Amino acid sequence: MKTYEIPKIEKMLGQVDKNEQIKVTVVTITYNLIKSGRSKFFKQCIDSIYSQTYGSIEHIIIDGNSNDGTLEMLKKEAPKSLIYSEPDEGIYDAFNKGIKKASGKYIAFLNADDYYTNSKSIERSMRCLRSTDADFSYSRAYFVDDNNNLLHTAQTIPELFFVRMPFCHQTMVAKKDTLLKAGGFDKSFKLSADYDLIVRLMSNGAAGVEVPHIIANFRYGGASSTNDQLSRDECEKIIKKYFLDKNSDEQVHNALYRLYIPKTVFEKLEKSNADYFLKQKIKDYILKKGVDLGRFIYIREVNFLAKTQKKFKLFFVPLFNIKPRENVKEFYLFNKLKLMQIETTPDKVYFKMFNITFFSTRDNDDEKSFYLFNIPVFKYYS
Repeated sequence: MKTYEIPKIEKMLGQVDKNEQIKVTVVTITYNLIKSGRSKFFKQCIDSIYSQTYGSIEHIIIDGNSNDGTLEMLKKEAPKSLIYSEPDEGIYDAFNKGIKKASGKYIAFLNADDYYTNSKSIERSMRCLRSTDADFSYSRAYFVDDNNNLLHTAQTIPELFFVRMPFCHQTMVAKKDTLLKAGGFDKSFKLSADYDLIVRLMSNGAAGVEVPHIIANFRYGGASSTNDQLSRDECEKIIKKYFLDKNSDEQVHNALYRLYIPKTVFEKLEKSNADYFLKQKIKDYILKKGVDLGRFIYIREVNFLAKTQKKFKLFFVPLFNIKPRENVKEFYLFNKLKLMQIETTPDKVYFKMFNITFFSTRDNDDEKSFYLFNIPVFKYYS
């Protein structure tokens, strides 16, 4: 998974020529909005799309063969939009239809209940995408109620990639080719196909960029926000599907509570520009909690986003799969990325490390972070 740092992006924004605009398709899906009492929000959604300053936007509405007058309402309220109405197999089947019908190079998904925060949402997203050539962008979002009152701000939390959707899909703008290559949304999921798609994108190397602005407003009250249990169950299914050996219940449990760290982490710490206090905190924690395996350190009982101290946080980086063959064991992250190989002989045990390095150290106003594969591992809060 590749990501880009916001400070670098901000410096590059001015390099994008506004006149060289590539088409963006915004996909909105609808079904019986009048019957469900959600039609009152549709105009706000449409107005937020039509008012965008970005000059090359196509809007597609995928309707699920509404029979309550919604189709007539769509034609009246959205005269500039392309409307397709036919039976579908649910939300994500409709999204997939929108991807296929889109003529834009980039695609955004905005539900009929939701709306863009301001007129520059698409423009700001495209500036970041063009500046970095990332495959998709995302940002924070506002959660609002039926009266547009702000409930809270949904943060972007990349480390939740291991647990659930790390950002709101309403803020995502992605290359159409990238979505098609990944196979689109898995329509077998009712609420969490967006998370399933992000896992496939990130684990296959798609690059994401965070837009340093709040792009969209998410309306609380839809299916995903009112059925938390189903959403959690589907996320667990996705974790097992991609990250774990689904034939081993023991591994499913163990992988959620174990952390393997190469001892080269200490060398990386010493070479980093982090302050001495942070380095010592990390070292002390690893040595106190870990078991020395020679070139590797094994830490037990690592919980999701586990706080080790008030100002120090160790994030969950699990070892997802172990593949044994004869006298060799191979250790994989995402079931694809080989991290380590252990070969056992009558006399010795040989460790061979692959792909394990700290690619970046990031300093913000109130925190310092270390990233493994651009996934946060340690954070220190000042």
